[in-house]
Amino acid sequence: MHEEYRRYQQIEHDLLTKIQDAEHGLRQLSLLQIGQQQQQLLESLHALHAEIRAAIFIAEELLTTEQLRRLQRRINVHDPHRWQHYRDYKSPL
Repeated sequence: MHEEYRRYQQIEHDLLTKIQDAEHGLRQLSLLQIGQQQQQLLESLHALHAEIRAAIFIAEELLTTEQLRRLQRRINVHDPHRWQHYRDYKSPL
């Protein structure tokens, strides 16, 4: 039981951190000038979104139904569509 909860906490922490990084990067993107810097940031954001999507699928496989619901509530706290947005993400690159 303790190991299961620790695994849940790690998954929650990793997902929230990656989502915060992705959303911070999107805010930064609007501040950059068009060019190589912007393209590099865009590519790294697409890679991060793909990591988040993969982490969501792993969470759906490893967590119990109750843990998954709790994690979805935490992810969706500011935006009710946040979990689905990252789960359905398809890179345009």
